[in-house]
Amino acid sequence: MLILGSTCMLLIILGFVFGIVALIGMKKYGRKGILGRAVAGTCINGIIIFFMVIAIPTYIKAAQRAKEIHRQQTEQRQ
Repeated sequence: MLILGSTCMLLIILGFVFGIVALIGMKKYGRKGILGRAVAGTCINGIIIFFMVIAIPTYIKAAQRAKEIHRQQTEQRQ
């Protein structure tokens, strides 16, 4: 599961970076066929990255709660 999540995150970040590279490369290769795809890729991946960054504090809180619950269950068993 960790490998799958890491792979997805890597692909999203690479899509964002390649979109920016394509936008920069338009100066050399022209706009035809590049502009729409580059803007779409940059926007979609940028939105996904934005939501991932916003979700980080929620995941941290959930992990802390899970650790606390696990600690309480361990204390009750002893």
